[in-house]
Amino acid sequence: KVIGEQPKVANATGIEAQNRFRYIAQCFARAICTPRRPLICVLDDLQWCDTASIDLMKTFVTDESNNHLLFIGCYRDDEMGAEHHVSVKFDQMKKGNNVKFTTIELGNMDLDSLTSFVSERLRLPRRLTKSISEIVHRKSLGNAFFATTFLQSLVDGGLLA
Repeated sequence: KVIGEQPKVANATGIEAQNRFRYIAQCFARAICTPRRPLICVLDDLQWCDTASIDLMKTFVTDESNNHLLFIGCYRDDEMGAEHHVSVKFDQMKKGNNVKFTTIELGNMDLDSLTSFVSERLRLPRRLTKSISEIVHRKSLGNAFFATTFLQSLVDGGLLA
């Protein structure tokens, strides 16, 4: 055994159980996040995240004793209004003194950027991908995920090699 026999812990319920779990998770994060081995956590689709998970994330990012943890959260801002529970938690965290937020908004690609994207994906010069890029842009509205999916469907369907 690594740490030997441990004493029995009293059962906890409700808020006490949640606080105990967050405390243990916080201690664990402090133990594994070091200057030589920092930790980066990436969470995608935060717009679908439940309140308990956001509270746990808040516990990590507001911990002044852990300077070796970076959280990157991704979400669709069109699915999260100001009243969304994640937005409310973000606002609470931003008001604290020790949490630094950087927001990077990723918009859709314009036709010129999408043409470059298609040219790189198909490994063809831009002049040869202009017409297909216009179709992809019309279908995807410049959304990188939808553009990639549409191009892949053309390849899978044998319409593109």
